Amino acid sequence: MKEYILKPIMTPATLNLNPHAVKSAVARPMPPRQPLPTAVLDPTRPALKPGLDVHLEFTMAVAQKDHAQPQAPRKFTRAKLVAYPRTTLAICTCGERR
Repeated sequence: MKEYILKPIMTPATLNLNPHAVKSAVARPMPPRQPLPTAVLDPTRPALKPGLDVHLEFTMAVAQKDHAQPQAPRKFTRAKLVAYPRTTLAICTCGERR
């Protein structure tokens, strides 16, 4: 088996050959895990489900309104992408403005 020395200061005498050796540092206890937040969807409000393909100069986006078919992909700049959900969801399905 070949032996590779990664740095010039690493010699066979300084390398730890036992991978399961106990470290001299004191192990810290892990903090308790926090539960993940659950999504709360309001069925009375319209939903917009985006699919984004982010590039450096532009973003390709596909949107699905409520349970309709997804729309065709569109090319957005950053400013237009931020404004798109506001204009799309401003008019609810019944035609009234929110």
